Amino acid sequence: MGGWQLVLAFLCLFAVWCWGLPALGRIQPIRQHVDALEDRRIDASAMFYTELESFEPWLDHIEGRSRKESQ
Repeated sequence: MGGWQLVLAFLCLFAVWCWGLPALGRIQPIRQHVDALEDRRIDASAMFYTELESFEPWLDHIEGRSRKESQ
């Protein structure tokens, strides 16, 4: 029975990877965010969590926030 569970887990991951994530990428706010990154030649798929701190000033600018509001 363990083999079937592994196959089922693989199929679930495959479905999320091939259908769920692309569908999520077509949602308007996410699409706009990815487009804004691509306009600046930033590959969203290559971003790591370590880059998020340096990303904050740009995100504040895009969202029209002042630095005081974001802290």
